[in-house]
Amino acid sequence: MKSRLWTFVLLACLAAGAACAAEPRPFQRGDFAAIRAAHQGRPVVVNFWSVTCPPCLAELPTLKAMAEANPRVALVFIAADTPDDGERIEHLLKRNGLDGAESWVFADANATRLRFDIDRTWRGELPRTYLIAASGRVESHSGRISGESLNAWLEGQ
Repeated sequence: MKSRLWTFVLLACLAAGAACAAEPRPFQRGDFAAIRAAHQGRPVVVNFWSVTCPPCLAELPTLKAMAEANPRVALVFIAADTPDDGERIEHLLKRNGLDGAESWVFADANATRLRFDIDRTWRGELPRTYLIAASGRVESHSGRISGESLNAWLEGQ
C-alpha cells in the first residue's frame, strides 16, 4: 500500500514539475524502480549523495553543468541521509542551482535494506551515480563522477 502511495506521489510531482521539487520526498524500498519507470524511454542520471560527504558536494557543479547542457536528461538526487536533514538537503541543492531537480531522502532507518533494493552490489560508498539509458540499460559509478565520464555516456544517448 505504501509503495502505491509513493508511486502516486512521484507521478503527481512529476506532473506538477518544480512545484514539488523543493522538498525531498521520502525514499523507500521500491522507489528506485518507480523512478526508473517514471522516466522510462528517457535518459536519467540518479545520484546518491549525502550532506556530510565532501566528494558528493564537490560533484554537484559537474551534475549541474550536465543538466544545463542536456535538458532532455532527467536528473534525480537521492540523499542517503534522514528526513530530518530535509532543510539542509534543500539548502545545498538550492545553493548549487539544483533546486529544480527531483529530490528524495532515505526514509527507511535500515539503509542497508534500501541499498540492497537498489543494487545488490552497492556497499554504501558515496557518491554513487546510476546512468540509466533511454533503453533502460543501467551503468553504476562509485565515487565522484567526472564531466568526461558523463559526456562519454551522453554521446551514446
